[in-house]
Amino acid sequence: MKCGYCFNPIILYYVKVGENYYHQECYEKIALRCSICKEIINGSYYETKHGHVCEKCYDPKICCFSCGRQLQQNTMLRLGDCRVICANCNLTTVYQIENEHLDIIKKFFALFGCSVKRGLFIQIVDYPQLCKLSTQKVRGTRLGICKTIFCKGGNFKTVTKHDIFILYGLPLGQYLGTLAHEMFHAWLNENVRYNSRISDDDMEWLCESIASEVLRNYITDQFWCNYFRESRENYQATTSLKNRLEFSHGSQIVSYVKMLA
Repeated sequence: MKCGYCFNPIILYYVKVGENYYHQECYEKIALRCSICKEIINGSYYETKHGHVCEKCYDPKICCFSCGRQLQQNTMLRLGDCRVICANCNLTTVYQIENEHLDIIKKFFALFGCSVKRGLFIQIVDYPQLCKLSTQKVRGTRLGICKTIFCKGGNFKTVTKHDIFILYGLPLGQYLGTLAHEMFHAWLNENVRYNSRISDDDMEWLCESIASEVLRNYITDQFWCNYFRESRENYQATTSLKNRLEFSHGSQIVSYVKMLA
């Protein structure tokens, strides 16, 4: 009988997994381990974006609010509004609006062909404030809001400005993606808000797509790019829209929206 890892003969003790046999020391090299306690997982476990987590360590109440990483009591941090955050996300948390952040989004919006024309007022708020400002039911986690102010003249409404509120304490990648999402809402409100061919779910899907595209072009860490791309599945966008734009670049997305406007 040979070890399924080193292929040397097994003389005494062994571990059997399925149809394979291993030396004890060889099995420990390849065994599935919990990403939290590092112990070998012998029973049920949870699959997460950050690794496997055994039942003993899994506790959804102490997962990072931003990235979803499972934490332990001695490794979690809390923000002022009681949100749990991991040490890695805490390294780049954003607590105030910086002009350089806004300039990054404006640069990519200009390249994509969707520059916002009206005035922008952007404010960082805590989670209770953000929830109070929200007037719509959210699928997933509320990270920001765009409130467009209209001036009615005759039978038409004209956009005068956009008030954007972003949750404070987000790591930089998530913050930039959220800012791009809400700014694209502003652009949509200026250009296609009352076009019946684009549903509310279509708009959310498009905003998440643009956020992903900004991050894909700006940062090397693909986690947040994938985060916004995958979160599109929270919305029931029309099949034709998803089939057409699922793998499109930012400028292609904007061109398609302009065609519908």
